Amino acid sequence: MLLIVIVALVATTAFYRQARLAGVHPGKAASVPFIAAGLLLASACVASLAITKFAVAVNASSNAMNSMQFMLNAFVLAAYLMLIRRNWLVLTSAPAPDRSKPW
Repeated sequence: MLLIVIVALVATTAFYRQARLAGVHPGKAASVPFIAAGLLLASACVASLAITKFAVAVNASSNAMNSMQFMLNAFVLAAYLMLIRRNWLVLTSAPAPDRSKPW
């Protein structure tokens, strides 16, 4: 999960720089990686607690619980990277502003 936070930090600077070049509000564009990371990490925490409660209720082995946690973490990481990639593609395909007009 620390990897998501590191990617969010790097993506924030890249989103800010690209938003300035594309003429989009840089603050709104730069907040996308951290908002997405926060929402996904919060949902992963809730899902992790649910997996733990489920594993205790059915008396699952620790290997089974660890594998379920690993699959959840892999899914959250993949979902985050796909979300960031989709938003990056939208940002890079935004038309550049016409700077020839003085106003």
